[in-house]
Amino acid sequence: MKLSGPLSLLGLVTATFAAFDGLGQPYSEPYCAWACRAVIGSANLTCTMAGHGGGSGGHDHSASMGVMTMPSCRANDDAFLTTLAYCIKTRCTNISVGEIEQYWVKQISGDPTVPPKWNYAVTLNHIDGTPNVTYASGRTINTTMLVSNTSWNIQNRWLPIKETNSHLMYKYTYV
Repeated sequence: MKLSGPLSLLGLVTATFAAFDGLGQPYSEPYCAWACRAVIGSANLTCTMAGHGGGSGGHDHSASMGVMTMPSCRANDDAFLTTLAYCIKTRCTNISVGEIEQYWVKQISGDPTVPPKWNYAVTLNHIDGTPNVTYASGRTINTTMLVSNTSWNIQNRWLPIKETNSHLMYKYTYV
């Protein structure tokens, strides 16, 4: 059956936006904290596991699988937590500690059911001085690191746009 007019347009728009990664992801304030998390969220940590090949016939697929960082790894990794806390502390200067704590407990690990081992305030107490190494994609976070201005600014500008587009698509998809 061929659809025409508004229904076909709706189908095309729905299919197009469904392809966007994270559509419907609950990005919301504080964007400054989400931006910190977005920059380092896929970083390798000391607890990151290498992919395991599961193919038969002697084929090793681990290179194509890459690495996997579990939410429990992020929630318990000192360097990840302190890097994120330092970024939030320096970037979210106009956000209340209460708002940051709410964000922290629900979003830090990447799974709202896996809370971090320390709350935000306790994590800040584990930071020794000012970090002097800037995180770069592909590096392992094994100490408290800085988040570059460029990387953070890109994410901080993109997240509100992504959220707005997600809400618009939800509105037009389910009307």
